[in-house]
Amino acid sequence: MLPFAKTSEIAPGKCKSAIVEGTRIAVFHTAEGFFAIEDRCTHAEVRLSDGWVEGNCVACPWHGAQFDLRSGEALSGPAILPTRAFGLQVVDDLILVDPSPVA
Repeated sequence: MLPFAKTSEIAPGKCKSAIVEGTRIAVFHTAEGFFAIEDRCTHAEVRLSDGWVEGNCVACPWHGAQFDLRSGEALSGPAILPTRAFGLQVVDDLILVDPSPVA
């Protein structure tokens, strides 16, 4: 697990994106907690961190494809492939991310 951000840096309904060991990862803060996915729409190759969050989903800013923040699963077209999800832990006020995708 690698340090990513402080919890206070990501307000509810928002996200933060950074490159971790060569992969751009976005951490989203929802009512259920923090979730980490690859910051890439599998359809349009754009940053999901520029999209909008509703519940535990993020919508791509270009074509509206939706992804589940908990698993990376593509929930609506035009995306059909999932984006990668990453393990995450919150320790005190620190968000730690595992840069290895969750199997």
